[in-house]
Amino acid sequence: ALANWQFNKKGSVTARYESAEDRTGVARLAAAIWTFGLNWRTTDHSWFQAEYVAPSTRSTSENGLVNSRDINDDLVTLNYKLNW
Repeated sequence: ALANWQFNKKGSVTARYESAEDRTGVARLAAAIWTFGLNWRTTDHSWFQAEYVAPSTRSTSENGLVNSRDINDDLVTLNYKLNW
């Protein structure tokens, strides 16, 4: 799911939700990922982007042991893009 709101000519905010799952035999990995972003057009040829990514993961091993503990793997990214 993706939602984007442009609040003026230069800036917008984005919220994105992703869900992923991998099953190999009886083992299972699953993740729910939220991403929040700010996009700002600094000039006619450049963009500044800031994102905060907050994943939540769960796993089940082959013997049925469930691990739903968050491993604090949140991420902040800052990007400056130039367009020619």
